[in-house]
Amino acid sequence: PSGAVVLGNEATILTEARDMIITAAFVASPFISSTGEGNTFHGTFGPADPADISINTTGWLTGTLVPSTGSFSGQVISGGITQRFAAVFLGNGSCVFTNAAGFRNGTSLTVGGRALTLSHSPAGIDIRLDGTLVGLAQRARYSSTSPAPAALQGLHTVALPAKEQNPARDFTTYPQGIGFGSFTTTATGTLIFAGTLADGTAFSASTALVTGEEAPFFAALTTPGASSTLGSFSGLLNFDASQEDSDVTGTDLLWIRPSVTEVLGTRPAPLATQVYTAGWPNGIRVDAVGARYDPARTVQQALNLPDANVESGNVELEFSDGKLSEPVVVSALNIVGNNVTGIPATNSTFSLALVPGTGLMSGVFTPNWTQAAVARPAFRGIVLQKGRSAGGYGFFLSNRANDTDPESGRATLGVRPPPRP
Repeated sequence: PSGAVVLGNEATILTEARDMIITAAFVASPFISSTGEGNTFHGTFGPADPADISINTTGWLTGTLVPSTGSFSGQVISGGITQRFAAVFLGNGSCVFTNAAGFRNGTSLTVGGRALTLSHSPAGIDIRLDGTLVGLAQRARYSSTSPAPAALQGLHTVALPAKEQNPARDFTTYPQGIGFGSFTTTATGTLIFAGTLADGTAFSASTALVTGEEAPFFAALTTPGASSTLGSFSGLLNFDASQEDSDVTGTDLLWIRPSVTEVLGTRPAPLATQVYTAGWPNGIRVDAVGARYDPARTVQQALNLPDANVESGNVELEFSDGKLSEPVVVSALNIVGNNVTGIPATNSTFSLALVPGTGLMSGVFTPNWTQAAVARPAFRGIVLQKGRSAGGYGFFLSNRANDTDPESGRATLGVRPPPRP
């Protein structure tokens, strides 16, 4: 009737001075999964035009749906701000947000000055900003009643190699080193992806496997040298244990890093502002390759290293880019089991430490650049164990004396190639 006020599936009607008959029509709940899926949703969002990518136009939405009522408790991250909210989805897929008291207060939520609207469908939750579709949050594929396949469960180690950018940019303006991370996929398909990017920035993201054996993720970053969380690392991990050289891959993961104000000095705080000061506010892309990690396998077994050779060694450490005049190859070492021995044992030009339980590796090496600092540059990385990807992957930051523009280079550990005839 005229004068009725409708919000979602609630109508406020001023009754007339006579009896009124109200008829309700019921439909089957569209929120109950028939396949044992979970009730959490995860998804990234961003602009359709890559030229518009920034920390303010990209983000993350996650939340938990109550199938019996359509109630949704969620969280959205955009512009470096995390905003929690409550809402309810209706039978037609539309969404109404609620306030702290549980009262419905609108069909949109203000996020960074833009109107966020959501809608539910069998594919997931459509995410719109100012009416424009910007992303999809998908339902967790597995749960306690429908566990993930055993081949997808367990500890995985992941390398995050650098790649050429499109549009092209000077390789000295972004890291050429290899970031790394790891996660353990549980029986319910949940995981926490955590690691270190190739400029030294730590990241952590909680997510779950969704349709297509994929895991969308989003990590809000505090950029070294910055005072607030203004960066992000996000993308999609694809799982396929049938591949010969990997169990998980990722293409064009998005890394946003803001510019910072450079401060001169040699203490840790000023030094942090001197690493890639200009940043990449519009993002750069990196890839991912990873595999299940078995702590019971030694590094020698995982890398298929030959027996120790007391003269020439059985493995190589190689360092490149990062202001090196040419690659530095360290071959005077053997790995037997998980033990590293230099040739001779007193060799102090490098160090290599391996952590068999997690696959982490670290150490120092002697660079070939001029103006070498007293302290040798340190490297960090992780070991992969599958197929042609088996090896160690990591990064180092150049530390030439009085250099206020350090760069990230790559560190790799692998089988020493046979001598040339």
